[in-house]
Amino acid sequence: MIVLSITVAALLAVSSGAPAEQKNADQAGVPAVPSNTVDTSAPRPPNDAIPTPGRPHLSPRNLQVFPKDGKGLIEAMREWTGDLGVTCSGCHNNSKVRDVNGNIHNDMADDSRPEFKTTRRMYLMTVEMNSKYMASNEAPVTCGTCHRGHMIPEKFVVQGAGQQQPRN
Repeated sequence: MIVLSITVAALLAVSSGAPAEQKNADQAGVPAVPSNTVDTSAPRPPNDAIPTPGRPHLSPRNLQVFPKDGKGLIEAMREWTGDLGVTCSGCHNNSKVRDVNGNIHNDMADDSRPEFKTTRRMYLMTVEMNSKYMASNEAPVTCGTCHRGHMIPEKFVVQGAGQQQPRN
């Protein structure tokens, strides 16, 4: 009988889109978000996943450099993960927030990590460089221009620097 009750509990949790241990876990201390911030029209994405169209996620919050509707945000974050060679956790921490249905999500709006704040500044820097210094027909400056797949750009070394050049 114990096995049957555990199996039923697991099936109920799976059918609701969350692991059994998450549904049974003590959720005290996890803040709730306003009801208009959750899209519940489809199954939940896995933890630490970048939301994709048609999958539920918390609506963008704490936007300081992107439009308040979040237009362009997901595409930019996908680009940054490749340019910097990181995953979502490269900038976002593991803080949690609960939606109106009681589901727990990663709080992607939490900007307490220094990497998150640095990303904002660096993004604004590339926007400024492209708008002020790059011609419209030139390739734009991106994070990958300097980072080249590394969170911390590798040191640039000029070939032959410090060596005396032969005279002709």
